Amino acid sequence: MTPSVDPGVIARLRGALSRSSESVERRRPTGFTALDAALLGGLPVGALTEVYMAAPGAGALEALLPCLIPESGKSVAWVHPSSFPYPPALARAGFDLSRWMLVRPETDDDHLWALEQCLRSPGCGAVVSHAGDLPDSVMRRLALAAEEGGSTGFLVRPAALMPRPSPAAVRLLAEPVPSFVPERRRMRVTVLKCRGTPHTPQLVLEWNRETLDRDAFSLAADRTGLGGDADARESSVRTLHA
Repeated sequence: MTPSVDPGVIARLRGALSRSSESVERRRPTGFTALDAALLGGLPVGALTEVYMAAPGAGALEALLPCLIPESGKSVAWVHPSSFPYPPALARAGFDLSRWMLVRPETDDDHLWALEQCLRSPGCGAVVSHAGDLPDSVMRRLALAAEEGGSTGFLVRPAALMPRPSPAAVRLLAEPVPSFVPERRRMRVTVLKCRGTPHTPQLVLEWNRETLDRDAFSLAADRTGLGGDADARESSVRTLHA
């Protein structure tokens, strides 16, 4: 006797497979030609992107945050207990400030709950947060929430956590590189993981910047990758404030 299968289960599985296929195909271009090529088009939609910071002031948020400008009608959620982006810099980067949602959780549990809800919400086009040493089960839950909501999850994490496995579709290491021109900034990016490609290229990115009194969120523009083939060679405190 052939066992019966609940049609509802089949429908949910088909829906999950459809969402997974769409999320892999959809990307948000970063504006850096070489980085977009390495990431198969940009940061994935409906998935997590992790950026590991090798040192403070690497410039990853300054360089990559402008690519998270959401589709019309959607919002960007910034989830952090104390840090907030600089509004004039966001406006000059092209963001509609009325579409920004700043969430200030008071506890670890609140932080994780807010992060998961924002990732799952179809009204959030992108969600930005910091994340420290989280259990694998929590990371899988966040990845599933991003897939269900169709949002781009952008998590900043300490470099010490790189050896840990992660369900994120993209994992990047950001390292500051000295710039000899005050008006420009440089950053080395190593693609640790990009779902769909086995390569781990290393790139040096450079962009023009306009200081807006807050170095972490000054305007990023003229976004180009340097060097071509040569460069291609080349939370309580415990959980969320790392």
